[in-house]
Amino acid sequence: MNSQDVSDISEVITRSFEEAKDRYNLDWQRPVFNFKLKGTTAGRAHLRDNVISINEGLYLRNKSEFLKQTLIHEVAHLAAFRQFSDRGHGNGWKRVMIDFGLQPTRCHSYDVSEVKSNTKKFYYTCGCSRLEISTTIHNRITQRLKMGQGAGYSCKKCRQPIKFTGIQKTA
Repeated sequence: MNSQDVSDISEVITRSFEEAKDRYNLDWQRPVFNFKLKGTTAGRAHLRDNVISINEGLYLRNKSEFLKQTLIHEVAHLAAFRQFSDRGHGNGWKRVMIDFGLQPTRCHSYDVSEVKSNTKKFYYTCGCSRLEISTTIHNRITQRLKMGQGAGYSCKKCRQPIKFTGIQKTA
């Protein structure tokens, strides 16, 4: 990452921030950004902290599209949270994206075949099938069990509680 890249990113975030601030009459500070994001996610807006995390590897491989779409997408999340209390890809976020002149597309289409993924999948069973569960959900289930609250998750099809098989795999 060179200083020109950092400058380009800062310029796009600042321009988008100023546009949202003026359009929605928002009283907020310019977001800061970091390069702490890994894996296949291109960017993430941390709503309460007013921070945008950027995947440096994906940025370096897709600079033009990142500057035209991804960074503005993340600023739109921050603006939609402040203006509409929208926490995801809801109508408020869609409105901000359209106001920015962009299609409200949820996911990028970058080639991620070269990006190392440390994603773990945890296998659970229920009354009707075997399920692949993300690390986040697995950790929530584990925490709930430790607190004596039960797993709290059930299969959408058969409505039976899901149970960890003890098998996990790194993708």
